[in-house]
Parts: sequence; structure tokens; C-alpha cells
Amino acid sequence: MKGLTKYASDYAETSYDNFLNRYYQKLNPYLSTAGMSLIPATQAGTQYAKRNRKYARDMGNIQAQE
Repeated sequence: MKGLTKYASDYAETSYDNFLNRYYQKLNPYLSTAGMSLIPATQAGTQYAKRNRKYARDMGNIQAQE
């Protein structure tokens, strides 16, 4: 069960990271036209995703221990 949970978590992390990368790449032409940089938005999105992944993983571990 723990192995399956880890596999699902790793798959979700990779899929979400890929989704964010594609989304930010689509925004890049609009931001550069407006004279804005994508780097701060990308960094903020990555930090947000990492916090949420950690929270979800911790909740899964807590539920697995019960």
C-alpha cells in the first residue's frame, strides 16, 4: 500500500509539474509583450506546488498510519 501511495504521489508531482511548465510557456509571449518577466511567476508557482505536494504527502502518511 505504501509503495502504491508513493508511486501515485510521484506520478502526480511529475504530471502537475509538466502541466505548470506548459501553462507558463503559453503565458510567456503575452508577458514578454507586456514587458513582464515570467521568472517570478514560475518561482512562486513552483513553491506553491511543492508546499501542496508536501501537505498531501503528509496527509497520506498520517492516514496510512491509522
